[in-house]
Amino acid sequence: MEKKALPYPCKLIKIIEKQSELLAQIQFSGQSHVLEVDPKKIIDENLFQYFSPLDIKQLFEITYHKSQLVLSDTFFCQETNSEMLTFTNVITKNKITVTAENASLDKNLIKNISSLDAHKIGCIWGMEFIKKYLRK
Repeated sequence: MEKKALPYPCKLIKIIEKQSELLAQIQFSGQSHVLEVDPKKIIDENLFQYFSPLDIKQLFEITYHKSQLVLSDTFFCQETNSEMLTFTNVITKNKITVTAENASLDKNLIKNISSLDAHKIGCIWGMEFIKKYLRK
């Protein structure tokens, strides 16, 4: 009966950054206080089984740095006459906007996105490069 009433005894509240270290704020069911725990410890000690599937996914993404940024928007900026890309941080939900050229040349950015998004960036930058070349 307890499993039906409280299917997941732990809940991931949010991910915070303290002293350049990512910590998971967790809360136990029926409790009001929040604990800050290293997500790697939760995974190493197999405590992730007490979290919901969505929380487990976030814990593993944080621990193994899968893809921290997601390509969320593309638009053309008339002031700079270039294609702009907006990335959203999966953990903090902060947004970053850069040109397609800078995004395609930034190796750290490419490491933090999925291969599908990296392919999209390459196509967008390639099309922009061809347009500039044909204008000349």
